[in-house]
Amino acid sequence: MSMKNADFYNNLVQMYYSAPINTFYNPSLAISDSQAELNMDVKPEFFHTARAIHGSVYFKCLDDSAYFASQSVEHEFFMLTSSFTTHFIRPISEGRIIAKGLIISNGKSQIIAESKIFNEQKQLLAYGSGTFVKSKHRLREISSMF
Repeated sequence: MSMKNADFYNNLVQMYYSAPINTFYNPSLAISDSQAELNMDVKPEFFHTARAIHGSVYFKCLDDSAYFASQSVEHEFFMLTSSFTTHFIRPISEGRIIAKGLIISNGKSQIIAESKIFNEQKQLLAYGSGTFVKSKHRLREISSMF
């Protein structure tokens, strides 16, 4: 990985951490070329009434990791999630979750990425895939870090 890409990935991570919603979730994020990994501790505040995390938390982890895998290869424009499909496999009620995003297709007008959520025992908990498109906003307009 070139130093330029390492700086770009670090800037994307800082942009992610600056989003106000991440104060609540407190995730950690690592980005490399065409990949992203999100780690997050499960908290009772994420639970629905049956004491497992709400589907919105699955979606956030899957979408964020797939999104940043996509954003890792687009250096000029801010990406947007155009669509995302989520598949739930098993409930999550404790521990740490790991979401791994990976680009599966990088086309001219869209990027398709998939993501999988695992627990610390490497059991698959959920998976999804999404389509990501360039917005009209340049990254340097979104954040002064670029």
